Formats: sequence, C-alpha cells, structure tokens
Amino acid sequence: EMQAYYQEHQRNFQTEEAVDLEYIIVDADAIAETIQPSEEEIEQYYQAHLQSYSQPEQRKVAHILVNFSDDEAADKAKAEALLARINSGEDFAELAAEASDESFSAENGGELGWFESGVLPEAFDSALFAISEVGQVSDVVKTEAGFHIIKLTDLKPEQTKSFDEVREELASVVSNEIF
Repeated sequence: EMQAYYQEHQRNFQTEEAVDLEYIIVDADAIAETIQPSEEEIEQYYQAHLQSYSQPEQRKVAHILVNFSDDEAADKAKAEALLARINSGEDFAELAAEASDESFSAENGGELGWFESGVLPEAFDSALFAISEVGQVSDVVKTEAGFHIIKLTDLKPEQTKSFDEVREELASVVSNEIF
C-alpha cells in the first residue's frame, strides 16, 4: 500500500534542487587603479598602438562628372573640353554646377567632402592623392561612373597625438591590460 501511495503521489515527495554558493566580487577597475605601470611599459604600448593615436591625411575634394553614354569618345571629349575651360580660368564650382552629371555634388560646386586614401574608387583615389597642392585640378580620370575632373579643395595633413597628450589614457589602458 505504501508503495502504491508513493507511486501515485510522487510529486509530493520531490524537492527543487538547491545550491549553496559562495563567491567573491572582483572589481577590476579598483584593482587596476592600484597598478602603476612603468614609463617603459606605457611607452611600449604607445609605440605598438600608434595608429590608434593617429589621424591619416585627409583631402577635401570637388569633382565634375561626365557620365558614360552610348558614345564614350564623345563623353571623354566633353570632359576634356570642360578641363580646358577650367585651365583657361573659368570657375570650377560654377562649371560643376552647370555641367556635372552628378546632381548632388553639382549643387555644391562639385564638393564631395573629406576623404582618406583608399576610400574612393582606385582611379579616382590615385588621381586625388597625386595632386600636390590645394586648388590644383587633375587631368580627366576614367572610373566606372564616367569621366571625372578632380579638384583638391583642402588638405588636413596626417596628425599623431603626442605621447604626452595621451599619457594618462595610456597609463589607464596599460593598467587594465596588466591586470
């Protein structure tokens, strides 16, 4: 009878699993604050991660685009004629507004914005970064989009934060890595 009663009322004899747990809270930030890395460790970290503290050269660019049509030779001739007008003294921005097939930048005098090397299509990027002085204009450049005339409108040289500028930040990062 007991066995049958047990079989019918097994739920009454079950208990949920219980765990006794002991733990320690480790405050990594508090521990890291107590670690003082050496100047050599901080300097080594800075040298190893220098690219994190550098801003590559950036160039502000404007362009005039002549889209491809059924007659690529005529498109190239149109772009070369626009380049000749620029070289004879016509205003690039006005010419971009008048003749560029890329309407968004044309409304802004051909301005595209700031770019780092390697962001734009290869032919465009190569031509842009071959220009040596602000205000200079490239030859006609062919890309997948069409023929471009590229103007360098501004330049921000590569900048690297000095070790002294980022020393406190570096010390904190190195302390956390040591921990």
